[in-house]
Amino acid sequence: MTPYLTFGTNWIYVSVDNSPDRTIIPSQKADFFIFGGLIRDVWFDTKNRVHIEKVLVQTPRVDDASASTEISLIMSENAYGVIGASIYSKDGEEVARTRKSVRGLKEVTFSMPNLRKPQLWSPKNPYLYTLQVTYSEPKGGVKDSKEEQIGYRFYRFDDNGPFYLNGVRTKLRGTHLHEEYAGYGAAMPDSLRLKDLGMIKDMGANFGRLAHYPQDPSVYKACDSLGLMVWDELPWCRGGIGDKEWRTNTVKLLEEQVEQNYNHPSIMFWSLGNEVYWLPDFPGGDNRDSINSFLLKMNDRVHDLDPGRF
Repeated sequence: MTPYLTFGTNWIYVSVDNSPDRTIIPSQKADFFIFGGLIRDVWFDTKNRVHIEKVLVQTPRVDDASASTEISLIMSENAYGVIGASIYSKDGEEVARTRKSVRGLKEVTFSMPNLRKPQLWSPKNPYLYTLQVTYSEPKGGVKDSKEEQIGYRFYRFDDNGPFYLNGVRTKLRGTHLHEEYAGYGAAMPDSLRLKDLGMIKDMGANFGRLAHYPQDPSVYKACDSLGLMVWDELPWCRGGIGDKEWRTNTVKLLEEQVEQNYNHPSIMFWSLGNEVYWLPDFPGGDNRDSINSFLLKMNDRVHDLDPGRF
């Protein structure tokens, strides 16, 4: 909002509109309440003009012996300076470090030195490392920094067979979580979100499906630290397939969800929707061929953005 600010008093007005809009998922026919209002924490942030917009972390090669870390930074505008990155263990020991000079780049990618014998993330040992990234300018020192909790794990399904996490056959045992609580709706305090997740963990589960929409940031952080593997779902819930504007919006929401939740080691699976054939909002919206064709394109888009997950 910098161009609109003036010296003295400035007013910020927020308008919240929950009117039905067929071009934006989820459908009003979804099997959960679609609450209006502000249901997430809101904060005011001030940044240097050139700052780090996003930090995206991939761990493409992980095993018991070593782990690789690849980082992509999106800057607010072309940067001239130095990017620094360090990875710290739980006890604060620096286990990897790198520096990279940038001249006129808005997107910066680089690799960290491999970690030897990494602590692997799992439900039994949800080990998290801390990644710290800084941006410094030649004059003026550090102008921005970000911290991310990251984890290293590798997993697979055998063809028509079981799931393996870190080379160990693992049964996925879990449940399905809606973001809602009596008296609060979806505007829950974090304490109640953590209570729900603690109950899931305490009953012996290692897996949770976040249905049918992206949930509060505290949910993903808690799953990281508790050791709950996550199925994260796009809010395409019922309503069938829509028109061109609907498809553009749906792809955009998918891209935003993947980027927002990209770095959480607990997320194993991206889900594209729930009961999508049901109760179409548009004429012909339940056409199976059209829906399947769109799902294939969405699947390809997810793997373009994040090749490391199912």
